[in-house]
Amino acid sequence: VDNRFLASLVGYNARRASLALVSVFASAVQDHPLKVVEFSMLSLIKANPGITNSALCNTLGLLPPNAVGLIQALTHQRLDSKKPHHSDRRASGLFATPQGQALAETLEARIAEAERKHLGHLSAREQRQLIALLQKAYSPNRL
Repeated sequence: VDNRFLASLVGYNARRASLALVSVFASAVQDHPLKVVEFSMLSLIKANPGITNSALCNTLGLLPPNAVGLIQALTHQRLDSKKPHHSDRRASGLFATPQGQALAETLEARIAEAERKHLGHLSAREQRQLIALLQKAYSPNRL
């Protein structure tokens, strides 16, 4: 099959890589009911105690109304909790519960190992370069 044109497109290649890596993610977390975006939120909440909904949305590129249901799903699973924000009384800060902290740490290790195995044909330098290039693609002013 002649796919030279498609193979020359960044979007096509990024999507193919994304599909493969989402499958790696799914295998690594198969015994936990978290979606990629829920895991991403939990990981950020764990790493940034007191993070606001707004900061989560900005970091993950989510619309605030979409994040509400995702945060509620984490809260329902007792993985996070809300507390008044330390400097803005109008906002709430999100905190990982001990259960959420433990789950995030376990899944982070599993996912990192699964990606390492999947991308084992790339050197550590190539993996860092791939990450940097992808970050430039989705946030051109960031780097």
